Amino acid sequence: MGNMSASDLDVADRTKFDKIFEQVLSELEPLCLAEQDFISKFFKLQQHLSIPGTPVSDTEETDGGTLTKPHNIGGLQSAYSETHMIRQMMIKIFRCVEPELNNLIALGDKIDSFNSLYMLVKMSHHVWTAQNVDPTSFLSTTLGNVLVTVKRNFDKCIVSF
Repeated sequence: MGNMSASDLDVADRTKFDKIFEQVLSELEPLCLAEQDFISKFFKLQQHLSIPGTPVSDTEETDGGTLTKPHNIGGLQSAYSETHMIRQMMIKIFRCVEPELNNLIALGDKIDSFNSLYMLVKMSHHVWTAQNVDPTSFLSTTLGNVLVTVKRNFDKCIVSF
């Protein structure tokens, strides 16, 4: 009976960590997507994404600030440049997200190496979802980077058995 309670405790701990991990990812997604959408609209970066070949002025005024843009950009270069600008702003705002997710992953592995399996399943799902929404988004890129860490940890877990 003693083994049964220890086993039940392990399952309870795994379930608790799994719920926390899922909650972090579920709350992070809408926050990042909303912020990226806000940046795109506030700096009027999305208007050029939908109309390739639209001439772009050297500077564009934005409520007290100036947003500079590269000279003579074609449609695809403009879309890439604007996507890059959005990503750079998101990196500055959310620079701690990736390291903190990696810390959470390390904690999960420290608690129980089987958590790497739970994290692999959850991260794969969230990366797939984020890439379906916008494959070039900050969220998609960040979750993809973290997924690589999760996969490495899972590989280590498998090798240790």
